[in-house]
Parts: sequence; structure tokens; C-alpha cells
Amino acid sequence: MSKGREIKIGLVVISSITILLLGANFLKGDGNPFTPKTIYFAKYKNISGLTENNNIQVNGLNVGKIKMITLLPPTSGNTSEILVSFVINNPLVKIPHGSEARIVSLDLLGTKVIALKLSDSLSYYQIGDTIIGGIEDDLEDQVTAQLAPLKDKTDQLLGSIDSAVVIVQTILNQDARENLSASFISIKKAIQTFETVALRLDTMVAEEQVRLSSILINIESITGNVKRSNEDITEILANFESISDTLAKANLAQTVMTANSALSEVADVFSKVNAGEGTLGMLVQNDTLYHHVEEAAKDLDLLLWDMKAHPERYVHVSVLGRKKNKDELNFLTKEERAILEKILEEQKKNATNKP
Repeated sequence: MSKGREIKIGLVVISSITILLLGANFLKGDGNPFTPKTIYFAKYKNISGLTENNNIQVNGLNVGKIKMITLLPPTSGNTSEILVSFVINNPLVKIPHGSEARIVSLDLLGTKVIALKLSDSLSYYQIGDTIIGGIEDDLEDQVTAQLAPLKDKTDQLLGSIDSAVVIVQTILNQDARENLSASFISIKKAIQTFETVALRLDTMVAEEQVRLSSILINIESITGNVKRSNEDITEILANFESISDTLAKANLAQTVMTANSALSEVADVFSKVNAGEGTLGMLVQNDTLYHHVEEAAKDLDLLLWDMKAHPERYVHVSVLGRKKNKDELNFLTKEERAILEKILEEQKKNATNKP
């Protein structure tokens, strides 16, 4: 075999092995071997079933693989921690400081992945840095946590139902059943009575239908009259409004003030009269004028009586004329005056005693 043929066979074998390794790595999920890879670390107290070659995800996208899981020796009395190293295949993924590598469950079968919860920091971890590790509850724990309150409420509901059943059994004894039967009978009687009343009402309405029709006709007539008198009512309201406006415009306050002033002056006059001031006050308070007037009236009554009794004393008719006697001028003597006064007093008493 020639030397060139051996070289060709060697190159083919090397190429085949290389292609086989690359294909194996690709099938394992290592991605493109020519793409630069970055390795990071994370520590956990419990990896909860995480294994090598599990995926690394960012927002559900696979961006890397777990390469190795190592148990670290305990330090200063603390429990051992587990170191997980993983590779990021995507060169666009950069992990900011403060991010968390959290172990999460993908399904009910317990498939685990590391989900990167990226922070908003503008500074990034370098290759080989250790990222904060965390773990979420698996789906079973989450379902249990969700169902636990429901289970408690169900237990409480069942307890309430048991209590209600006991109460119903206690209530629905023989006496209670008899009372319920009596209540139903009473309700039936009440319904029958209501039906009787309704029937009577129907009969009464049928009998009084003519009267009801007459009442409705009268009401319609009244409304028609009101409608026809609408203009008169409007005019009356307008007149009333005009009168109210006139009263509102009138200076009632000034009139009331004037009336108050006049009443005050009248009150002052009457107070002065009661005090005996002025002519009217003297007339009211002093009875001298009354006595004088009474004496003058009495003299006038006597004069009139004498004129009727002796007219010749006052009227003298003489053809030739004669001289007046002095005694005739003094027409009343003291005795005649006394007699006349006595007669006048008797006449006054008689007039007073008359009904």
C-alpha cells in the first residue's frame, strides 16, 4: 500500500471520529462546538433531583447545560453544600449581578432545570463566578399548597352540614311535624278565604260597574270644565300676580312706620289727658264744668217750663203799648222756682224708672 493511500485513510478516520464526537456533543445539547462557551457556578443546599445535562433556561429558552454536580465538604459545622457548574452556549446571554439560578420543575414527572432570573443590574458576572442559587417548590408541593386551604374549607363545610343535619333531625320530631301539618292546614284555609274575598270583590265590581262608569264620566266632565276654564284660571293667576307685585312695590314699611308714629302721638295725647294736662285733660279730670252745665240745663228746663205755663210774661202785645212792670221781669219767685225744681226732679225719676 502506498504511503499516500495510508495518509488518506488516516485523514478519513480522523474526520469520521471528529464528526462522530461533534455529533454526539450536538445530540447531548452542547450546541455548536465552534461557539465560545462560558461556565458559571451555583451553590445549593438541596438540588431536589437535579442531574447533569439538565438544561439552563432564560424565560423558557434553553441557553446551556449542566456540566457537573459536586458535593462540597462541610465547613465550620455547617452542612455540606452542592456545587453545580453549568455552561452557557448562547453568546448573547449575559448574567447581571444580583441574578438568581433557581431550580424549578417543568412537569409532573419531576424534570428539573435551572431557570436564570436575570436582574436589572448593568454590571455582569465574569466567567467562573458563582451565582446565587435558589430552589422553587415542585409541582406537587405547589398543588398541595393550593389545595390545603380548599381542604380546610371543605372540612369546615362538612362540619357545618353535619350540624345542620343534627338541627333538622332535632326540629323535625313528632311535635314539629304535627305543628307543620297544622300550619299547612291554616295556610290552606287562608288561601280559601282569600279566594272567597276575591270572588266577592269581583261580584261587587260587576254590580257597581254602572256607578263606577258614572263616576268616571263625572270625573271626565270635571277635567273638561277645568280645561275649558284654563284661560280664566290663567287670567286670575295673572291678576293675583299683578296684585302681589303691586303690594311688593308699595312702600309698606314706610306706611307701617307712619302708622306707628301716629299711634305713638295718640298715646302721648291720651297720657297727657289722663294726667290732666291741657284743656281736654282738665275737662276730663275736673267736674266743675259738668256741674255748671248741669245747673245751666236745669235753669233752661225751668225757663222752658215757665214759658209754656206763662207765655204772657215773655210776649207782650199792646196796641197802644204800656210800660213794663218791674215785677213782671222777675217772672219767677223763689217759691215758684222751688216748685218747678221739685216737678222736674219727679219727672226725671219717672223717666229713669221707665223700662
